[in-house]
Amino acid sequence: GGTGRGGGAAFGRADLENMISGLARTSPGQSILPSSAFAEDNSGDARECLRPASTLQKIAVAEELGGGHLFCDEASLGVLQPGAMPTSRQETLKRLRAALEHSKSILAAAIPSMRTTLRTVVHAGFDSSNNDYLGFCTDQTIIVNLNPLMSRPSGEAEGRLLTHELVMTVAHEVAHLLEKGGGHGPGWRNTYDHILQAVYSDAVNGTPGAFAKARSCVCCPAD
Repeated sequence: GGTGRGGGAAFGRADLENMISGLARTSPGQSILPSSAFAEDNSGDARECLRPASTLQKIAVAEELGGGHLFCDEASLGVLQPGAMPTSRQETLKRLRAALEHSKSILAAAIPSMRTTLRTVVHAGFDSSNNDYLGFCTDQTIIVNLNPLMSRPSGEAEGRLLTHELVMTVAHEVAHLLEKGGGHGPGWRNTYDHILQAVYSDAVNGTPGAFAKARSCVCCPAD
């Protein structure tokens, strides 16, 4: 279950850091995530998190798609092979993967103690059978599904909005990881809020890696 916080003492940055320090893992992440793992996201009464998801498997992908690995559904195995995807979509997927890595770096710059978790636990996914979710969290793995973002435009302003959305998505799922089954109750909300507060504080202070390169806040209309 969750931490049970919400009606007691105030929750602060020190509490967040203590939760992060307790994320020591004794086993590596899985190479295959069954569809049942999505139900284990344990979203409580928050129905918006309960979306269909496929069984995902970890595969190596070519440099034309960004290299490294992706978690994908069975239907995507063929299209993710070298040369199988049209060039324009290859470039889009590669751009989205770079945006996810940038978003992870923003969170890591704001909360350095979370850097290892972001690097080892948060993975790009491509679930072509499901467009209804952006992210989910098991007890060892966070998947960000890039398939629903493939139709997004690629301009500068749109890129800032995409970065913002991915930061929010990763922060949402990391809060679930830290809360260990707290659903979307007060404990999860406090954790999520403090992660975002750290990011926004980093942006306001103009420290490297945050939203400092944006000419204006992506959350607010321009003056």
